[in-house]
Amino acid sequence: MLAVLSGAAVVPVYITGSGRAWPKGQRLPRRTQVTVTFGPPVRFSDEGGKARKERYAEASRVMMAAIADLRDQVTGATPDRVPWQHVRAMGGAGLGAQSPPQNS
Repeated sequence: MLAVLSGAAVVPVYITGSGRAWPKGQRLPRRTQVTVTFGPPVRFSDEGGKARKERYAEASRVMMAAIADLRDQVTGATPDRVPWQHVRAMGGAGLGAQSPPQNS
């Protein structure tokens, strides 16, 4: 909601290893490797024409897809859906979802 209203960039993040670091039922965490992977920032414009609840839900879907893409990159899994970058290209984001240009 705040990202849509303010236009602030949101950075998707995927964390692996936290379950091993502090398993359910353990009183104290264990020493283990935890990996944090950051994706490119995404911005959402507060476009008129759509209901506020619909814009928030759409922004949430785009962010969850971005996090799932990070998961797929880290784990090497094959995505079972259209990657979030393609949602915008196909006109499905509708919120002005943008990631900055990638430097090659």
